[in-house]
Amino acid sequence: MLLMDARPVLDHHQRAWLSGNYATLARELAAERVSPGRELLLAQVYLRIGRHQSVLDLLGPSLAVPDFFNPVERVRALSLEGVALAAQGQRRRAEGALRQIGLRDRWQPAVNVEIRLNDALVYWMLGETAHADALVSDHLFGPDSRIDPYVTARFVMLQSWIRAASEDYHGQARSLIDAIRRLQRAPEQDAGLLAWGVHALATLVRDIDMPEGFAVAQEVEAAISWTPDLAMQRFRTGRALAWCLALQGDYIRAFRKLEEVRPFARDAVDNVLVHLDRAHVAFISGQEAAARGELQAADRLIRSEDWSAPATLESGALLHAAELFSGVDAHRAEELLALAADIRRGLARNMAIAHDRRYGATANFTEALIREAVPGRRETARLRALKAFEVFAEIGYNWRAARAAILLHAITGEQQWIARAGELCRSYPRSFVAQEAARRVSEGASPVDRLTVRQRHIYQLVRQGKSTDQIGMELGISPNTVRIHLGRIYGAFGVRSRTQLLKRVS
Repeated sequence: MLLMDARPVLDHHQRAWLSGNYATLARELAAERVSPGRELLLAQVYLRIGRHQSVLDLLGPSLAVPDFFNPVERVRALSLEGVALAAQGQRRRAEGALRQIGLRDRWQPAVNVEIRLNDALVYWMLGETAHADALVSDHLFGPDSRIDPYVTARFVMLQSWIRAASEDYHGQARSLIDAIRRLQRAPEQDAGLLAWGVHALATLVRDIDMPEGFAVAQEVEAAISWTPDLAMQRFRTGRALAWCLALQGDYIRAFRKLEEVRPFARDAVDNVLVHLDRAHVAFISGQEAAARGELQAADRLIRSEDWSAPATLESGALLHAAELFSGVDAHRAEELLALAADIRRGLARNMAIAHDRRYGATANFTEALIREAVPGRRETARLRALKAFEVFAEIGYNWRAARAAILLHAITGEQQWIARAGELCRSYPRSFVAQEAARRVSEGASPVDRLTVRQRHIYQLVRQGKSTDQIGMELGISPNTVRIHLGRIYGAFGVRSRTQLLKRVS
């Protein structure tokens, strides 16, 4: 962090930092004469924007020169280096940097606070959450918490991620709100830190039932002075809020919010997410033609993208695409699911991500959607859907658990799953999930009730006498995908052919 008690000559840099103009600040610092102060400030900027290797490239040569840093500057540089190493999953080198710092309490209070925060960050990233939590608690309940409001807000924000590590997601949201309120009371707005906080909060309240968190996220998103350097946070915050609106059944405002943040999509992955979100909202609001167009646009971008340098968001985008393709092109859905799994394996070195069960639950749900329509794979689908349901229900992701329960009902025909889905959707009465659960309750245990929306459409077209090729052309899906859905329809009715089905329902 950029300590607020820095020398007066750095006031201009502080203003650029607080306003979130990181690219400008990095260029200005890079053009200045090399000095210990310049190296430390530039390293902090690189950390804020996620350029961890740049931190190592910057500080490594300086730390190798014995007299370049004075003792205080040296421990600050080692502390920043430790954070960058931990962020890259380099456990031994990160722990080595911490050991070199030595005693933590012999420096001036502001420096001690900075070092303790960085220590806590390192321990959290290495998966040692108990140690990180102890450092955070010592600061928040000690006298040093009043030294710098920006640093203390970062301690509270780190507390939110520690709570996430124990799957206390409501506690995480409360900590994020606390951090945001502290930043709002600070002498000046730290736009970048607020942007990260509201992005995390909006993403979280998309999945948990917390009206207060949604209200705070909306308020802060509207109040932040967004800069071009904060485009990523603005885009992701907006799309999360759009999903919150969709879950309230407000599809018009959801579409408007997605359109509002679309200009801030920064790369191909963000643009994939734009099309996927619009496709999903179009599907659940009954606009199938528009949904298929958005899905095709997303797939064109996916096919043109280089996935050799994976990131967490990319694997999530591919899972989202696989889910949507499960009812359109089963083969393509399989390909996307496999690609997402490959990316996930490449991220295993990040301990904070490796222990997060939410990704696994999402992957299991997506695979269950794909498998449930394939003859001979329904038991696999049931097991995957059950695993997804258990995790989502346990961590309080209720609407996602309800979707898994509805899928389990479609696979097994057991009415208990619809009852569970209804219970889990009580806080989302106007959502597409609640509407699907209510429809299944009203239809009872008929074979049609066990079909997905896509399969019911195909079922009606079969009853109209349409051929497999004609159905595929009308719905914009391949004949092979139509055949897979037909197999699921035959299973639901206990028949083996189109002729038997038509006799059964005539």
